[in-house]
Amino acid sequence: MLDITKESCTFVGHKILQMDYFLTDYFIIKNFFYEYKNSFHRQIWN
Repeated sequence: MLDITKESCTFVGHKILQMDYFLTDYFIIKNFFYEYKNSFHRQIWN
């Protein structure tokens, strides 16, 4: 019983970690595009 609980906890932990990595990548990419777009606009206006 203890082993099963430990396994499921580890599984849930891995899933949460995966989500965390996914969200981090998402925000990094979002910020990158945002900055890229802004610098592009600045180049046009300057």
